[in-house]
Amino acid sequence: MEKFSREKRDNFFDGFILKYVSKDKLSKICDLACGYGGDLELLKRSADEIWGLDISHDAIGLCREKFSNDENVKLKIASAAHTGFDSDYFDFVIIRLGLHHIDEKKKVMEEAFRITKHGGKFIVIDKFRHNVLEPHVKSFLRKLLRKRTETSQMSLISKKEYGKIFSASKFRVLEKKILPYDRKNVGQFFVVAFEKI
Repeated sequence: MEKFSREKRDNFFDGFILKYVSKDKLSKICDLACGYGGDLELLKRSADEIWGLDISHDAIGLCREKFSNDENVKLKIASAAHTGFDSDYFDFVIIRLGLHHIDEKKKVMEEAFRITKHGGKFIVIDKFRHNVLEPHVKSFLRKLLRKRTETSQMSLISKKEYGKIFSASKFRVLEKKILPYDRKNVGQFFVVAFEKI
């Protein structure tokens, strides 16, 4: 099975996203967990209005500096599960490597569905727990090595659990792909493209 370096993986993710961005300029895009703005940078020329949300004040502050000259980039401190946007507002919604940080995954799916226009796309790029023992072994090793546990990995769930959440959503799956497992990473990466019908 082919291995993905971080650069190759990021290029694959970028290509997957851009494949679902219409060739015509979209009206509105939302990045539900924008972090430091990587996808905002990638997509800022693809829409008249692009929103970046994050619960981190530091991340939004950095994005405000980074995109201060980009009038179409808007930023908001908010949870991906409770955005405060109107229903059917966005043509394209994305959450990239943010869902595993959030406990309310089902609520994020519901919120993404609510704010996406009919015919709009929702892209999820994230990772699932590779096996049942993985979080326990990692936690044990961190404690053994006296390293602080990373809360960001506490919400990593299994492929089966993601399957249930995605199946329960009202979105239609357009495409999904699981990347090859790499032992250097916690979890196994996947991409899913949804459409609101």
